[in-house]
Amino acid sequence: MHLTILSRRAGIYTTRRLAQAARLRGARVRVLDPVRVEMHLADPPGAYYERKRLARTDVVVPRIAPSVQAYGLAVVNHFQMLGIPTLNGAAGSRRAATR
Repeated sequence: MHLTILSRRAGIYTTRRLAQAARLRGARVRVLDPVRVEMHLADPPGAYYERKRLARTDVVVPRIAPSVQAYGLAVVNHFQMLGIPTLNGAAGSRRAATR
């Protein structure tokens, strides 16, 4: 399983623990800063990170900081539109953050 965690920094305690737990269960994990993800809508649509097309991922776990919520949730929505399951969808995360 390939797991992508969207988080501002891999060193944040909760992000680090999530990645560690997933690796202990055999998952391949990468942590991406959502602000550095480029969303491409052209044919074929996709996502890029540091100018490189992202390799496949099986699931996305968003850990979106309030400071980048608007763009971060757009990235989550983009992954959903690409057909990649997300642990928490953009709409649900947006509703939870406004309460």
